[in-house]
Amino acid sequence: MLLSFSAAMRSLIAFDSIMSVAPAVLLRTGEVYEVDRIDFAEAYLVACCDSKATHAATGVASFEIAR
Repeated sequence: MLLSFSAAMRSLIAFDSIMSVAPAVLLRTGEVYEVDRIDFAEAYLVACCDSKATHAATGVASFEIAR
């Protein structure tokens, strides 16, 4: 049986040997990636924007390069 991407992500985050600064953001990334069918990087930006802690700390999440 194949796991969904979100289930696989939850399993990886649950390992004691894997540390994450924001596991909730990674879990939300998996949900957005799977449901909305967008690129993982874009799903991560959506999850960051959804996160109140990240929003308060950074203001805007973007991959734009400042020139």
